[in-house]
Amino acid sequence: MWTYKRGEESVLLETMFDQGNEEFVLRWLYSDGREDLERYTNRFTFRARLLELEDDLRSWGWTQFNPSVSLREGWRVR
Repeated sequence: MWTYKRGEESVLLETMFDQGNEEFVLRWLYSDGREDLERYTNRFTFRARLLELEDDLRSWGWTQFNPSVSLREGWRVR
């Protein structure tokens, strides 16, 4: 999980693996309550997306608010 801030806005990014669908999932949780999901079947494509996203967020004026957090059990996808 990573939290980014830009002014009064914040976004929480969660990454997980959906075992049922065998997909890597990126979930965006916005401070205004919106939520977006991106799904990838290939771990290399998923990893490339995360690296690209990190650069994009910086270029869009977002700064990382806290250190990333890893959960031992991971996330369950609904």
